[in-house]
Parts: sequence; C-alpha cells; structure tokens
Amino acid sequence: MSNLLRNAAGVLCAVCLTVGSVSAGDITLLWDASADATSYRAYWGTQSGNYTSNQNAGNSLQTSISTLQDCTNYYFAVTASNAAGESGFSNEIQSWPRPVVSQASPSSGEQGQTLNVVITGTNYQNGAGVQFGGSGITVNSVTRNACGQITANITIAGGAAANNRSVTVTNPNGVAGSGAGVFSVVEPSAGVPDPPSGLQAQ
Repeated sequence: MSNLLRNAAGVLCAVCLTVGSVSAGDITLLWDASADATSYRAYWGTQSGNYTSNQNAGNSLQTSISTLQDCTNYYFAVTASNAAGESGFSNEIQSWPRPVVSQASPSSGEQGQTLNVVITGTNYQNGAGVQFGGSGITVNSVTRNACGQITANITIAGGAAANNRSVTVTNPNGVAGSGAGVFSVVEPSAGVPDPPSGLQAQ
C-alpha cells in the first residue's frame, strides 16, 4: 500500500480537469491498483493523519470529492478492501481544492499590447501559474493578490489570432482549473485620425 497513491503532481493533475464546468471546493484523486483489492475508500481532513471524512470509490482507481472548503489545505489518503477486510492508509498527500477561474479583467486585449489582467475566482495558492489558451500570448509575470485574485502581466503578439481564449490557473502541486472563453484577443481599434493638412481658402 505504500505506493498505492501517486504523488501530488500525478494524483491531482491538470489532465483531471473538467474545463468550464468545475465547481468550487472539488478535487479528483487517482491511485494505483492494489493487489487483491475489490474496493477503495478515500479519506480526508484538515489535519495530517486525522481524517474526518471519507468516501467509497467502489472498484474505481479514482474519485472526485466535491464537499471541500475553498482556500483550505486538506490531507488525503486511500485504503483498499476485500472480503478479508480493509487495509491501512496509503501515503498521504495534501492539496487545496482545485482552482476556479471565474472572470478576467479586462476581458480582452489588443494584438501587440502588453497589459495586466486581473483573474478572479478561488483557490489560488502562492506560486500559482497562469496560462492562456491558444498561441501568441506570453505571460511575463504572475502576482497572487489573494486566494481569489491573481494579476498576470501578458504580452499579446501582433500576429495572435483574434478569438476567445481560456485562462488556466495551476497551483504549485499541479492541480489546475480553467475558465473557458474568459479572455479575448481583439484587433487594434482605429485611433483618432491625424489633423487634416493642406488647408486653403479660394
């Protein structure tokens, strides 16, 4: 059982996301099969080794937990069972619930522009990263303002496609969440024209 549960980067991973339909306070756990196991049970709590909640995962090698408090660190472990009884706990991992991306402000930027984009949602940890969908947007820096707010300084390439983009926030342990279409790349707006020249009177 010592290797039953993968490390945090592998267990709570970006590929486990449900983009655009993630609710606050949820996370997905995955683990390796245990020989002779017929079912598994996930345990969690806010103190290491003190698991106050649990959930039956059946014979699946993953389970989603959706009853977590935002911006709270949880500890997770899994057991395996068969007709002979229940095993001890797997290795323990810890994580916040998955990040949720609700909106970006401003919600659009022009081709060729460098600007700050404030991303709001929840479950953003110190050291979280930000990525914009598609190509042509470079993230220059990321500043975490609060659990529910991050500022990303970005540069939009002049040749970036003008369309809607997803925004993904990834916490240091690899747990990520996305907001679909919360930011748009647009073509530069027409500027104020130059003053007329060649004025004459006849």
